[in-house]
Amino acid sequence: METIETAVPGTGTAKTVDDESRARFFERMFVPSLVYALFSTIFLYNNFSSVTLTLFGALTIGFTLFLMKNFSVKVKRGCWFCFAVMILLSISSAFTANRFILFFNFAGIVLVYGVAVLHLLYNDTKWSAGKYFLSLLLTLLGSIECLGDFAKDAKVYSKKSSPSAKNILYVFIGILIAIPLVAFAMFLFHSADLVFGRMMDDIMERISVETVFGVIVFFIVMFVISYCGVRYAGKKSITEEVSGPRQFSPVVAVTVLFMMTFVYLAFSLIQIKYLFLGNGTLPDGYGYSYYARQGFFQLLTVSVMNLVIVLFTLRHFKDNMAVKILLFVFSCCTYIMIASAALRMGLYIKAYRLTAARIIVLWTLAVLAVLLTGLVLRIFVPAFPLFRFSFVVVCLSYLCLSYCRMDKIVARVNLQAGCSDYDLYLMSRELSCDAAFELIQAGAEDEDLINRLEQSYSRDFEKNGIRTFNFSRYKARKLIEEAENLQKNSMVQN
Repeated sequence: METIETAVPGTGTAKTVDDESRARFFERMFVPSLVYALFSTIFLYNNFSSVTLTLFGALTIGFTLFLMKNFSVKVKRGCWFCFAVMILLSISSAFTANRFILFFNFAGIVLVYGVAVLHLLYNDTKWSAGKYFLSLLLTLLGSIECLGDFAKDAKVYSKKSSPSAKNILYVFIGILIAIPLVAFAMFLFHSADLVFGRMMDDIMERISVETVFGVIVFFIVMFVISYCGVRYAGKKSITEEVSGPRQFSPVVAVTVLFMMTFVYLAFSLIQIKYLFLGNGTLPDGYGYSYYARQGFFQLLTVSVMNLVIVLFTLRHFKDNMAVKILLFVFSCCTYIMIASAALRMGLYIKAYRLTAARIIVLWTLAVLAVLLTGLVLRIFVPAFPLFRFSFVVVCLSYLCLSYCRMDKIVARVNLQAGCSDYDLYLMSRELSCDAAFELIQAGAEDEDLINRLEQSYSRDFEKNGIRTFNFSRYKARKLIEEAENLQKNSMVQN
């Protein structure tokens, strides 16, 4: 059986484009790509928050495994982790209505899938995050470039294939040509005949022209991604070798790190004495808002900068024991800064209230601390697989964030701490359907609260059809209906 290197035109030892291979590749990919694009459109179009996202994830994985088998590409163990993350993220989207999580769930599915494909096709053992990012970008641009190859493949296939096989291609081409012509003719007929115009108006009330156009464009995009993406990936145009970074003199690193670490140690001692050992007490004249908010953002910025400095030093300076020791102390100071930022945010939350954004902030600090641990290990173990460690940490950490239901936690914590009517009003406006149970439980007899929730969630409720079913939206609607029924019964009894 052909491998993907020999089956894709323009690859192989001779590097020549062969008409036979073009026709053969088109025959293998055209119908599967059409089927993939069709079901992807059904599952995904204007619908990234329902159970069909899981079906899309399963479809994408199945499509990939089908291609790998056809092109004799062995599925590596690391890919199964990526596939599992994709499915878990897609499942999470069916159980939440938080738009932040929904967006990053889908973005995560796309990025993790891209990493899985690169891992399948290339020897990525020594690849860094930068190499992966560049490779993903090249794959995207290369797929667009392969549109010309699709046209050539179709032309060669139409000449060499049997009449019955040609008909499938001709039907596809005919549909693409007919769509704009039919639309233009219908536009003219609408004004040419009153009866036909009324019939068209009735149809248009049920079917949006914008939706029809969007579905067609989405289908074409998914077809191009599937066919041209495989076309470019099969060429294996990306170089696997990673050139070694330039090694600078360690004297520069020692000088810079020594000066920065000296300042960091002084700052860390102050944090330990006044913030950690002071049991969270604030200096005289400082309010929670100014102290926590201002200090937090500065510390977060420095912590991220420190991670970059450690990584840059490890990659671009010659191995040296003095550098390692300074990097270790430097990293320990960074741990203290991360802890200080987390404590300040905790003080701010305690003084005011919890929000979804503040949960994300605390999650970011926790992830930074774990990633810093990987860098510390890399300092003393040069062979430590830093990218794979970081990739797994980010995936698992984000899965925890995705499944924690931030809005539900926010509502529960604030209600337990005691919140004012204004805070309850803000939460009813800010939080998604995920928090419906907690909010309704706190104010089931409050007619204004129930009405506000119904207004806030009305747009989400409209989306909850068969194809767009979401468990969080469904549960929230049921809870609101039950609360309204209880209020009506209470009014009747009174």
